[in-house]
Amino acid sequence: MISGGWGMRTIGLNKVLKRLAASTVAYNELTRAGLIRAGFWILRESNKIVPVDTGNLRSSGFVIWDKMGVKGAIGNPTGDTFRGKNGSKLSKEHGRKVSVEKAKLAHILGGTRVEVGYTAYYALYVHENPTAKHKQGKSYKFLEKAVARKGEIMKVIKGVKL
Repeated sequence: MISGGWGMRTIGLNKVLKRLAASTVAYNELTRAGLIRAGFWILRESNKIVPVDTGNLRSSGFVIWDKMGVKGAIGNPTGDTFRGKNGSKLSKEHGRKVSVEKAKLAHILGGTRVEVGYTAYYALYVHENPTAKHKQGKSYKFLEKAVARKGEIMKVIKGVKL
């Protein structure tokens, strides 16, 4: 007790602050890992409904991330190869476009950033064309529909364990 008033003495405050800082770092790392995992989930779910002719559009899918300056990219997580008369062109463009998108992420300030997309030159047309005829179970707005499943994406983010 301080004379003329009241007071409190803290014992182990430094220990508490260190534990708090460590738990904050662990929480941030779990969130970062969850965001990256969510990017792969979005691409996988999008690929389930992406229209397929030769498979090149699906093969052009990518996930890139910048985790506090540590960059990563998976340019073709399905492992599919580009086929047909445009296969060689699409393959070259794919690598270039993924590199360009990865470089763009470095200029955005903040924590972890994840980008999911498709590099095929016709991807936007297929994504936005509501009148195109597609095989059963395939759809335009394939990426948008996967991203719209916010509740499932949050579960993917929260469910990551290191």
